[in-house]
Amino acid sequence: MLKLPSHSFRLASTFIKTTARPLDQRLFEFYFEQGTPDAVIAAVANYQNPDGGFGHAIEPDFRLISSSPMATTVAFQYLTEVNAHPDHPVVRAAIQYLLNTYDSARGLWPNLPPEVNSVPHAPWWHYTNPPTTFQPVCNAEIVACLNAYPALVPPQILDRVNYIALTTLVNLPDILEIHALLCYLRLAQEIPAPRDILILTKLRHAVPTLVTRDPAQWSTYSVKPLTLAPTPYSPLADLIDPADISANLNYEIQHQSPSGSWLPTWTWNQYLETWPEASLEWQGHLTVKTLHTLHAYNRFAL
Repeated sequence: MLKLPSHSFRLASTFIKTTARPLDQRLFEFYFEQGTPDAVIAAVANYQNPDGGFGHAIEPDFRLISSSPMATTVAFQYLTEVNAHPDHPVVRAAIQYLLNTYDSARGLWPNLPPEVNSVPHAPWWHYTNPPTTFQPVCNAEIVACLNAYPALVPPQILDRVNYIALTTLVNLPDILEIHALLCYLRLAQEIPAPRDILILTKLRHAVPTLVTRDPAQWSTYSVKPLTLAPTPYSPLADLIDPADISANLNYEIQHQSPSGSWLPTWTWNQYLETWPEASLEWQGHLTVKTLHTLHAYNRFAL
């Protein structure tokens, strides 16, 4: 069993402190240096627009300044990680933005506006009319954001969007696509019981067919064991062979880049002048995330 050497941790720490976005620097400090939730929330707020939504490339794969529901879910990943209080102005404005952008006639949110096509973006975020890209599954993560702060959401709206999200899940194939699983996993972690059990039951059926156990494929965009079990207490961790998790942890330790970072396993193949900037932002985010996972599995040699 490999452990991350102390000098490798210091190398990663230096990369984060000198190269990562302030947002990911604050999250690193929260995890490892007694940083405060308020500092993380303040960094998140730098991506918030006057309408309460988020943009400014908080999701590095599309460089849209204006707000989108999709970018707003990324902000909530940080806010919920540090248990931001419902009364915080950043949270209240963000929830109100999601309520304002909900298309009640169609029972869903538009993940991205057409304007995304006018800025550098990954091909999978290209706007089409009618929108199709990840729309049903991304809506599940938006619903997760509302469930994280139910006191800010009118009960009749929360009941309706929960019903639609659950009905959508029931109608999805048992062999789920990975992004569908991850979005519904976030919903399961926020929605009240017993609905969380209903979601997890469906997701658990999908795990054995999704996870990639061959280390030779982990350098590509694949579903690694740690994707589904980033910590030992992840809801799906018990479904993955401990040997596969151990092998994936060893792999991550062995594949830290010379800069101290961990690299994305994908690329855009377009907007080549902008991808290096986005890739560097992903490196900062992935490095914080990987260190958090290694620490959760007691893989630091400190």
